Order: sequence, then C-alpha cells, then structure tokens
Amino acid sequence: MANLFPTIVPGKVLKDNTHKVRIALSHNGETRYIVTDIKIDSSKEFKNGSIIKRNDAAYLNTKLRKLVDNYQKSLDAIECKECMTCSQLLEAIKGFKKAKYMTLEQLYEEYLNTHELAEGSISMYDKGVKALQKCIGNNVNISNISYLTIIKFEHKLRTEGLRSDTIRMRLSVIRLLMRFALQCHFISYETYPFASYKMPDKSIRDIWLSVNEIKAIRDTEFEKENLTRTRDIFMLSYYLGGINLADLINYNFLTCNGKMVYHRKKIMRDNKSIAPIVFDIPNEAKWLINHYLNDEGKLQFRQRRKNGTIKNIYSSLNRNLKTIQKKLGIEKTLMFYSARKSFAQHAFDTGISTMVIDYLIGHSVSSSAKGSIYHYVRATPEAANAALRKVLDNLK
Repeated sequence: MANLFPTIVPGKVLKDNTHKVRIALSHNGETRYIVTDIKIDSSKEFKNGSIIKRNDAAYLNTKLRKLVDNYQKSLDAIECKECMTCSQLLEAIKGFKKAKYMTLEQLYEEYLNTHELAEGSISMYDKGVKALQKCIGNNVNISNISYLTIIKFEHKLRTEGLRSDTIRMRLSVIRLLMRFALQCHFISYETYPFASYKMPDKSIRDIWLSVNEIKAIRDTEFEKENLTRTRDIFMLSYYLGGINLADLINYNFLTCNGKMVYHRKKIMRDNKSIAPIVFDIPNEAKWLINHYLNDEGKLQFRQRRKNGTIKNIYSSLNRNLKTIQKKLGIEKTLMFYSARKSFAQHAFDTGISTMVIDYLIGHSVSSSAKGSIYHYVRATPEAANAALRKVLDNLK
C-alpha cells in the first residue's frame, strides 16, 4: 500500500545547514521524495511529521498539510498503483498535480521536449494545436478537454470546408497529445476525451499504378534531362522495395557492399530497437545507382547543384512526375509515393506473404497485432531477396 507523509532527510542538509521539508512516498518497500519549498533551520525543528519550536510553526504545518492532501488526492485517483514501481508512482502523482494547471500549449511543449519530430511532423502538429486553440481558446486546461469538446472541434473543422483527411489529421494530432497526457498521468481514463470518440474514416489514396503503367514509365525516352532523372529516381525507389525518399537520399552506397541495410527513418523515431531492413541490391537498381552516385556515396538528385532540402527535392520530383503523368496519359495521380504503393500492391498481387512485404517496405510487424504465428517466424533477407526478384521479374 502506498503512503505519503512529511519528513526531512538528515543527509540532505543544505550548505547553510538548513533543511527542506520533503513529502515521502513509500510503496512496494521503496521510498521516494518530493521536495517542498518549506525550509527549517535545524532538524530539531521537525518531529513526528510536524514542524515545531518555531514562531511560524502553525502556518508552515497548515501549508505542509495542504501539500500532502493535494498529493494524496492525486495518489487516490491513480489506477493500478500496485503495478507501478515507487519511482513510476511518484512521477504519476506529480503528473496529476501538474495537469491541474496544464494547458494544451504546455502539453505540446512537454511532448516536443521528449520526442524527436521531423520538420514536416512539427508543422502538422502546429496546425492541429492551433486549430483546437482557435476553437476553445489558449488557456483551457487539458483536464477540461472533453468528448463534447472534440465533437465541437470536428464540427468547426467541417464548417471551415476542410477535406475529411485534413480533419482526421488535425484530430489525430490532438488524440496523440492526449494519449501522451494519459501515459504521463496528466489526465485519467475517466477524462480521456477520445475514449468513445470515432475518428472520421480515412480515405484510401488510389495512387498505385498497374504493371503496364510502371513499364511505360520505365521504357519511355524523355527529351529533358530533369524528366529522365526523375523517372530514374522513381524507378529506383520501386526497385529497392518502395524505399521512402528520406531513406534513399541519406543512404551511403559506397559502403553498402551491394546490399541495402537500413532502418526506415520514420519507424526509428518511435521504435529504436527494431531490426534493420536487409536485402541484396537487384541488378536493375545497380546501374541507376552508379549513374547518379556522387563523390560522397549518395545519390545526386539535381544535375548542376547540390541536392537541397528533402522538402525541395520531393516537390521537384512530384512536379516532374505530374508532367510525366500527362505525357503518358496516366489517369491516376502520379507522385513519388506511387512507387512505394505500386511495389506493395504488385508484391501482394504476385502472392508474396504480407509479412515479407511489411519487411521490405519497412513496416513494423507487431506479434500482438498480427497473430500468434508472428511470435515464432520472422521475414528473412533471403525471403526478401526472393520476393523482390519475383516482383521485378514481373516487369519483364
């Protein structure tokens, strides 16, 4: 059973020989402390949990009792205390107290301080937070964000004429932040606003291309060098298992020894322990890599100047792909991401295991989500090589 009580720690005497009164938490045979701003001049001024022999003892004891009572309320509100260590329980108690005054903006700052986000992700989070602040105000505590708040927020986004996917994106940002608040015990399950809320359906972007459309892109001769380069980079993504641009642009091909061995950047932000993607570079990709390789071992995405930022490269590639789309009469939207979507679809159509497809494109495979067989088997580089060869042979 967890207990809170005021105390001092004789070994923690300050430089001026004074003591700060602490609130001790004892739980599962361990003790941790919350330091208060109450100071006494000597250990003789504290006895049996109370401050004594001081003119202001009554005032300080009242203040101390209020602090203990507030932390006790937080302790009483925490579920599954027996599952936590003493340190975890202490952080949960402090989190509850912190949440009493925490606004959405402060929660967002806390999240940014504890997570590594890409530049594009930060922009997306900013828009979601600002949209909710515009709806409810800047100073609303997160504990007051309710199910009704989220319903009103969704309604306001719809009245602004936003697309369903944009609305879902804004709501997803707020849901993720509130989940973070839940994990940190800034809010409780009783006040979690998304507990019974149904997110808007996600539209499926129909941007995968047929095998014949991929062949047409591969085989067409373009007069302009920038279109040829864009086509080759697009095909390289397809040949390398639908690799994302962020991973392709940072890969060092001089030290790879004919293999792709990498962690998908997007997944690594959330899961540092995931195993790398490993497969042999197919012959179709080797010529393109050698043709566009710079002195640093990376791909040169622009002919006469440095690559620039990934955002600029992505925009440039997609502009050129729009031109290619019109030239070839492709009805579906053609963008760099189409290479990844098309590879995954073609792999599935040729009967390749979804586990191997997940492995090749860098999706994390959860044994709990996928079923018990994923506890016993894993996709291997050999299986990935065979699958990649099967998809690319389908283009011949």
